[in-house]
Amino acid sequence: MSNDDWQKAKEIFLHISSLPKSAQSDALDTACGDLPELKQLIEGLLKGESLDSQSDHAVSKLVGAQAQDMLNNKVDEHYSADVQIGQRIGEYEVQDVLGEGGMGVVYLAQLKDAEFEQSVAIKIIKAQFMLPQTIERFRQERQILASIKHPNVAQLISGGETTNGLPYIVMEYVEGTNIIDYCRVNKLSVAQRLDMFKQVLNALSYAHQNLIIHRDIKPSNVLVTQEGTVKLLDFGIAKLIEDKELPADQSLTQVDTRVMTPSNASPEQVRREKATTRTDVYGLCTLLYQMLTEQALFDTTQATSREVEDWILEKMPTKPSANVSSLHSLEQSAMRSTLVGDLDTIILKGLQKEPELRYASVEQLQQDIQRYLTNYPILAKPTSKAYKVQKFVQRNRAFSVLSSVFVVCLIAFTFTVNYQSSLIQQERDKALREADNAVREANNAYQVTSLLTDMFKSANPLYSGDVVITPSDLVDTATQQVQAADFDPLLRGDILVSLADVYRSLAQYDKAQTLIDSAEETLSSIDSLPINLRFRFAATQSNIAYIAGKYELAFEILEPVLVQLQQRYDESKVLGNIESQTATRYFRALIYQSANVSYTNEPEALALAEKALKIATDNDINSAHDLSAVYGMLGISYRELFRNDEALLMLNKSVDYAKQAYGEINLESAYSLNQLASLYSNLEDYDSAQKMAQASYDIRVALYPDGHPEIAASLGNLANIAQNKGNIEQAIKHRIESSKIIENSLGNDHVFAAANAMALADLYIITDQYDQALEKANFALPVMKANMSDDVLDMARPYRLLGKILHYQNAHSEAIENLNYSLQIATTARPDGHWLAADAHFYLALNHHEQGNKVLAKEHKEKSILLYVKIFGEDSVRANNARDKLQAIL
Repeated sequence: MSNDDWQKAKEIFLHISSLPKSAQSDALDTACGDLPELKQLIEGLLKGESLDSQSDHAVSKLVGAQAQDMLNNKVDEHYSADVQIGQRIGEYEVQDVLGEGGMGVVYLAQLKDAEFEQSVAIKIIKAQFMLPQTIERFRQERQILASIKHPNVAQLISGGETTNGLPYIVMEYVEGTNIIDYCRVNKLSVAQRLDMFKQVLNALSYAHQNLIIHRDIKPSNVLVTQEGTVKLLDFGIAKLIEDKELPADQSLTQVDTRVMTPSNASPEQVRREKATTRTDVYGLCTLLYQMLTEQALFDTTQATSREVEDWILEKMPTKPSANVSSLHSLEQSAMRSTLVGDLDTIILKGLQKEPELRYASVEQLQQDIQRYLTNYPILAKPTSKAYKVQKFVQRNRAFSVLSSVFVVCLIAFTFTVNYQSSLIQQERDKALREADNAVREANNAYQVTSLLTDMFKSANPLYSGDVVITPSDLVDTATQQVQAADFDPLLRGDILVSLADVYRSLAQYDKAQTLIDSAEETLSSIDSLPINLRFRFAATQSNIAYIAGKYELAFEILEPVLVQLQQRYDESKVLGNIESQTATRYFRALIYQSANVSYTNEPEALALAEKALKIATDNDINSAHDLSAVYGMLGISYRELFRNDEALLMLNKSVDYAKQAYGEINLESAYSLNQLASLYSNLEDYDSAQKMAQASYDIRVALYPDGHPEIAASLGNLANIAQNKGNIEQAIKHRIESSKIIENSLGNDHVFAAANAMALADLYIITDQYDQALEKANFALPVMKANMSDDVLDMARPYRLLGKILHYQNAHSEAIENLNYSLQIATTARPDGHWLAADAHFYLALNHHEQGNKVLAKEHKEKSILLYVKIFGEDSVRANNARDKLQAIL
């Protein structure tokens, strides 16, 4: 073939390879016409995945070397047809084709032996590619495989030549699934995927120690057996790092370099530069990216080869955490939350365009994976003090559920120690006169120190060994120490209050209740409690009652303390000493809690929250912690009163102050973000609502990985938003997940369980599952009645729900009875109007219409529309929907 013919081949190749894959075959037929040898050449090049090196200079070298070799070295007629099914190769009989690459075919074969049978994989060069370069590379592969003996690498068994002269390699046959599909089908957790990835790392580390670079790490080359063992395949384009035992053949290097997989090729492979161990690091990180996200680095399905090359050379892949789709085998938001941070950093470091910016070795990558799994700071991340502390907290399970819980615990005990120290100082003169009392006080201080020491010792691996210490274990240790110690009543009660509050934060409410009851019994024997302890006891006792759903009791506990605090505050509006400042801070905290307890009475809650803000303003309080809480409560109160602009301002301030006080990841922010989501839902801005609710959920899952009622609250909001956006299936999924969390943490007799059941019932109504809806409503009503009086606004909800379900079941008389009761409660609790009343009027109108009572139907219709407009606005979706539905039938 002449130089002109060669130039034509090059032009055709460049043209064909730039087309989408779907168009390449027809274009090739048209371009080559009756030139079968030319067509064969270009087909081979295309199948050989050479499209990854299509810059003009790369293609010139690539096609030039391959074409010249093919043109100058005619295939000897000795190398005849390829292998056929049923043909024997040595001791093996060919059974099937396992796979086909650019220049070789892999067959499944069976050893027929008198004693046993064995399945093997036999790789054979295609006859048309029997060139000196490919034969040499094939021999190189055989040599490489012979030198690798590792449990995670498919082993070489033997080799030779067929009767037709075709070289072959006999390898271990691996019956398995590619590693990405295995992770997806088995829904492996992130930790399980990383453990499996470590098997790949072990195999590559071993290969590199034997001076072998793989250069083609991709999912199809990493299989997982049924037993979960990873097997690395296809060292066909592997290269000895220094090529010490191979001839320095330039054309060989060219053939090796061209064979690569587009989606997994490194930039230096595309640039045809020398491959190093960092090339395999890049390939490993593309594999890890796909294992965790179940997505490729780049979507190459419709891309030309030139576009793919440009992406590899210039475009940094999307962060793994941002590339988790809703189709992921695991829950999307949880996966995103897990990948954010260290895993993003590890993978992106390994995917740097310049090799010197990646991990220098597989061992370094392996070390960072292990550091991540054991919660040590990774090497790829700048080691700030805050980051080191975070990792320390995470790797010690005593702190892992909620780092801030432990901080609360430390603060509580620090307060106790400081408080006791203050008492000792105040009684110094008295102690000099009364030696016995001095000994007692010193003993108390010693007991507190011993208590803290024993708590830390229980979490120290030196003493605990490999036993995992949980936060509950840590607080249990402290509780046992307190019960066994000879503390005086004041100190014992003080510590019990602190421990009860920590148990509450850990969602161990039974233990919290037991300890606060014990604290109450202990402190009742003391005639005059220090005011700070009195305030802390009341706040903790009220919080525990509130989370148990005993709202009225929670408020009753706070009322007398609020009176005392108000009196104390009135006596010293200008903060002149530490004691009055502390009292004022507790005043604000209790007002906040009181407003929270008064949640169903929005005007009263707003008045208390505004009082708390006034105290902070009067005293020039700049504590971000205090202001975040106060602004959060103000925002909720404004929202419930439909003062939406003020609510938006207050809740955003709450988030900002929370970040100032605690950093980006904190519970105060999560709470206010979830409230913002509800506000945006009321404003029918569901995209913003989704963003806020998801952010709240991500924070809470990060802080409470083992589940907590606060996560259920975020799931409830996500469910409401999904429902408003028309994704009922997703909404039901969120509600069911929420119900499991509530059941595990609070039990099925809690008002939260009832509220979630009612919301799930509403979703079942939408999907016409009325029996399931009725079951949930009948579960919710007795739980609600057991936890609150009939005149509380929330009691309107179960009756409204029952009326709604009975309406759709055509039980109109029963529906009207329940709806009237719901309307009565809602109107009494909120005479200025509430959406529950609007909803009750709506369904009363429908039911009276079905019974033929047009007068009552019209009356309820008008009241319903009037209330919806008043609450949500004239042009709101809810008002328009109510108007359209009612006017269509009435």
